Amino acid sequence: MMETRRVALIRVCSPLYLLCLMAFVLPSWAAAPAEPEPWVDRALFPEAYSILTSDHAMFPDNVSDWPVKIDSHRQLFVDDYLIASMEGLTREIHQPVKHPKNPLIVADRPWEPPQRIWLGSVVYDPIVKKFHMWYHCDDRTMYAESDDGITWRKPNLGLVEFEGSTANNIVPGRVLHMLTFEPDAPNPEERYTAVVDGCLSTSSDGLRWTKDPTRRAMGRSMNSMSPGPYWAKGIGDTTIYRYDPILKRYICDAKFNLYYPKAKMEQLGIVSDKDRLKLRTICESEDFIHWTRPRFFLYPDDNDQPDCQMYSHIGFFYESMWIGLLRVMHMIPTGWKQVDVQLTYSRDGRHWCRPRERQPFIPLGDPDGWEPDYTGPSTNGPLLVDDEIWIYYRGCRYARRDDPKAKDTYKMAIGLTTLRRDGFVSLNAGGAPGQIVTRPLTFDGKSLFVNADVADGGWIKAAVLSESSEPTASYTLDDAVSVTENTSQGLMRWKTRKELAPSDAGHVRLLFQLKDAKLYSFWIE
Repeated sequence: MMETRRVALIRVCSPLYLLCLMAFVLPSWAAAPAEPEPWVDRALFPEAYSILTSDHAMFPDNVSDWPVKIDSHRQLFVDDYLIASMEGLTREIHQPVKHPKNPLIVADRPWEPPQRIWLGSVVYDPIVKKFHMWYHCDDRTMYAESDDGITWRKPNLGLVEFEGSTANNIVPGRVLHMLTFEPDAPNPEERYTAVVDGCLSTSSDGLRWTKDPTRRAMGRSMNSMSPGPYWAKGIGDTTIYRYDPILKRYICDAKFNLYYPKAKMEQLGIVSDKDRLKLRTICESEDFIHWTRPRFFLYPDDNDQPDCQMYSHIGFFYESMWIGLLRVMHMIPTGWKQVDVQLTYSRDGRHWCRPRERQPFIPLGDPDGWEPDYTGPSTNGPLLVDDEIWIYYRGCRYARRDDPKAKDTYKMAIGLTTLRRDGFVSLNAGGAPGQIVTRPLTFDGKSLFVNADVADGGWIKAAVLSESSEPTASYTLDDAVSVTENTSQGLMRWKTRKELAPSDAGHVRLLFQLKDAKLYSFWIE
């Protein structure tokens, strides 16, 4: 009887116990929110994000006395990373020179509509001594080749049929992103790598591709929509994939559209088409399958015009740092979309900054020319050709400039612009001498070189200081032999010394003094 009562009591109390558990315990761990948490908190934008666009805001501490180790790569002055102090010098961002024969590639085949031609990638093959180009017209990829990079041929590949004939330069598949070329690859079938038809693919010749269907590019649904009045639509059409050989990671540099209520756009003073703001997000992967969470890394700030949009970004490693070509979209003053190119930079490949001065790096062309409205560099970055940086790019002209009744399209072509080696930025001195002093350095080389443009009557010379900025015997400015000419590889010497003393005994600083000269870079071999 007692056992029966115990069982009955348990049967009566168990439901009560469960009700109590559900009422007082479950809410602490099982209660679901009324609606999903927004992925993008627009109340924090733009003030909360814009701090990350500034080098000095992102890295606020003064590190001028912190030692830094450098290798034999060229050290640029795009930022203040190596500079402890600077007097009497100004920093100048240089624009590359557009080739006089531009445009080099135009739509002149039946399968190439002029309204839809844009540049993919350009590489140089040192084995066959040829430049190779992949460009696009609508949904097709075309191939061209050149011996000098200026005059291009469109060979009949015989690979794809167009209107009953294979006599064309059409490549099978859409070769869109991340085209890399390794002429000495261990496996000849993997000399070329690219994203073709949305899959990571390899090729021996860049024309016939083997696709890996398990390694697919992310679609436009990468990001979930955010509920509420501010929402994100996912990655956009100017997303670029690339491989970073230093980080040894695949990088997805994605366009990300954030939509606003019209009243909020007016409150923020933003001028945009369709009440949206284009930003850049970035994520990375070791295998092109598993990706880190995307994060914002480029966005308009108070130094930009109110119609500024981050349209696309092409990052690449150059010598001792990363350089980026940021395509910036504007709607003012023409009333239609215009895109020019500005510089970005990074010291780790992950955190990107922008110069405070937002002038175009590749400016739009003359209003009467072929490229007044739209610029887009090759997606695999520039080429180093001898002592020049070559940047191939797409230029465009808005169709309604010439015919107000034309469709809302652009006539496109491909050109070339060139820059002095290391010539992105220089430190300039006029008639009065100016100088910089570096942070304390550790290095392995013995010979100090500079890339400098010295005007008539000008000079540049160097001194070696101790870590505490004291002069070093035989390496003072009075001992220095000046460089007095325009040179991309000027050897710095002293009266009794042709080489630097080893830095084993401690860190040393370099002092560069210049007059009527521009200093682009230095390095130690």
